[in-house]
Amino acid sequence: SERLLKQRRIEPDKKIIPGSFDNDEEKEIPKSNHDIQPNKENKIVDGDPVFFPRDIPVLDSSSRTAHRITSHSGTKRFLSGLNASQRTSIAMEDFPGDMALQIILHEKYRNDWKDMIGDVQLSFLLFLQLNCFNSLEHWRDLVAMLSYGSTQVMSQQEPLYQALLATLEFQLHAMESEFFEDQELSGDNFLRPALQNLMLNLNNISRDRLPLQNALQSFEAVARDRIPSLFDQEESFVPGDESMDMASEDDDGDGPIIVDMEEVNQAMIRSKSAESQILRSGVKQSYSPHIADTYPLLFAAILPHEDIVMTCARALDDARDVSLVREAAAYLEEVESKR
Repeated sequence: SERLLKQRRIEPDKKIIPGSFDNDEEKEIPKSNHDIQPNKENKIVDGDPVFFPRDIPVLDSSSRTAHRITSHSGTKRFLSGLNASQRTSIAMEDFPGDMALQIILHEKYRNDWKDMIGDVQLSFLLFLQLNCFNSLEHWRDLVAMLSYGSTQVMSQQEPLYQALLATLEFQLHAMESEFFEDQELSGDNFLRPALQNLMLNLNNISRDRLPLQNALQSFEAVARDRIPSLFDQEESFVPGDESMDMASEDDDGDGPIIVDMEEVNQAMIRSKSAESQILRSGVKQSYSPHIADTYPLLFAAILPHEDIVMTCARALDDARDVSLVREAAAYLEEVESKR
């Protein structure tokens, strides 16, 4: 739509040309098109780059979510923009991707699913024709976010998903099948299990929805020809399957480690000191005694402006204190097991 093109800074009588890749992770994300400031530096530039939101989250219902909170830049930015209540709600959701999708649809597209599909189309075209990596990332994250929706949200947003299938079918014809084997381009392959989840959920709800069923069958026929690995039984998507985890290959796993008792004692002293300081400040949230007893380092690491989920994300991202990292991972696993 004209509104979407304007949000992306594509206006009439302007030409889109290839630009240089800008990977400045520290730039503040504009909340709206009005917040985008023109280039005031004395630099020779081709023009204004196409603007895509950089805070599109990829959240599924498996154990991969905890790792993706700290490994996927769009998810980290999305969560950092939420208030503590929203972050906690997403962490406790059986299908966190549903809540994320509703927030993105409301805040980025004014609840207009046609603009969201238009963004899927626009970002793919810019990637395909101009080799724009930022456009590729936006397309990939949008498709993954939509694909990780639950059957409930797919039923509620049937026109959106019917249009998504038609769009992806056309796009599969235009891309090389090797794309989904490329770890860097496909996002460490999280796009593949996302598409598998999309087909699985839509198959479960499309039996009595003829238009959706026809769109799904047409998409699957093209996908089977272009990406046969999506249908390999040994690689089929199973929620919680660690073979699809985004963890790095040099991960040492969750096996036991040996820690010097002096380090343990010092950690406990830091824990008690920090806990007392936070409690005296009067801003610490109320948590059950179980949290303080079971995860003392994590409990002590909670900053006044954080909830415990964001403390876990910060600890896993920093990865400086091995004991704190393990407590954070254990807490997230406990939360997952209770959902």
